[in-house]
Amino acid sequence: MIDTLDEGEKVGCIYEDESSEIYKFLTENFSADKIEMINKLEFYSEAKAQGSEHQYFIIDVNWDGRYKNLLSNTNLTPEIINDILSFIQSLHTTISRSK
Repeated sequence: MIDTLDEGEKVGCIYEDESSEIYKFLTENFSADKIEMINKLEFYSEAKAQGSEHQYFIIDVNWDGRYKNLLSNTNLTPEIINDILSFIQSLHTTISRSK
């Protein structure tokens, strides 16, 4: 994926939590010794990602945590929550494939 980027183009990385395994992997493995690679990534918290455009995105969101939060804080059944999250994931996949 990185090799297909045009000059100056970056991969967007939307993260939910800086302590996640994916965020740590990207920031630790693509930092000092691979400075060329880290310069190809642009990180956004979920709150700051709106309106950002890149050809590719890495999405680091804890869907299981959101499921548990919905289950414990609403009267929704697990089936309805699964349907909602599945719809959101599908919608995101569809939208994020647009250029």
